[in-house]
Amino acid sequence: MANMSSATGVFEFDYETIADKEGKKHIKNFLSLINKYLSNVEYCTWLSNDIEEVLQEVDDAEEDGFSPCIDFEGTGRWAYATNMENYFSWLSELSDSDDNKVLIALESYFSSLGRPFLTIRYVDIETGAQLYTGGTMELTAHAVNEEEFELNVNQID
Repeated sequence: MANMSSATGVFEFDYETIADKEGKKHIKNFLSLINKYLSNVEYCTWLSNDIEEVLQEVDDAEEDGFSPCIDFEGTGRWAYATNMENYFSWLSELSDSDDNKVLIALESYFSSLGRPFLTIRYVDIETGAQLYTGGTMELTAHAVNEEEFELNVNQID
């Protein structure tokens, strides 16, 4: 059995994407899907505030001209970085057909950017092996085909 890690950190979305009406919609959909499908699974991600408050933070950030930072907590299999790599695939497996269409649309949009759409700053602790990790990760979406996308996760510090 794998040891579970505990992570805490922030999701920081690119302001250029937030300032774009379509980009903001997809960021809000991404956060809503994480809240709906990944908050109650074994290797989970919880947004630190109620989803309505989180979505308001995104709106406020766009109006005020800054990138929103959304607090989160999560558990990972050995390390939370595994969760980051699997956001799209796990959401695809868990979502119903309507939400899967939303997921494909946001994946397509994020992959069209050609740049990271999300920066994650986090600390991760796996107490069984006494491992303390963390850092700053950038997530970039890439199309495999018209309905399949993958995430590249790059550590930048």
